[in-house]
Amino acid sequence: RSTLFPYTTLFRSLPGGPRVASAAHTTADAMNSSADYLREHDAKSMVADFQRLVKNNPGPVLLGAVVLGFLAARAFSRD
Repeated sequence: RSTLFPYTTLFRSLPGGPRVASAAHTTADAMNSSADYLREHDAKSMVADFQRLVKNNPGPVLLGAVVLGFLAARAFSRD
C-alpha cells in the first residue's frame, strides 16, 4: 500500500462514501499486484502460469472465452 498512499485522500473524497473508497482501494491494489507480476515474470513463465490456470479451471476459462468472443463479435459487428 505504500505506493497507494498519495491516493488515499483522493479515494476518501470520492462521491459514494466509504463503499466507493473501498472499491477504489481494491481496484488500485489489484492493478498494483498485476504490475508487480508483469515486472517479475517473463513471457515464458506467464504462458506456463496461464496453461496451469486453464488446466486447473477449465470451466471458468471456457466461460470467459465465450464471453470474450461474444463481446468481440458485438464490437466488430457492422450493425
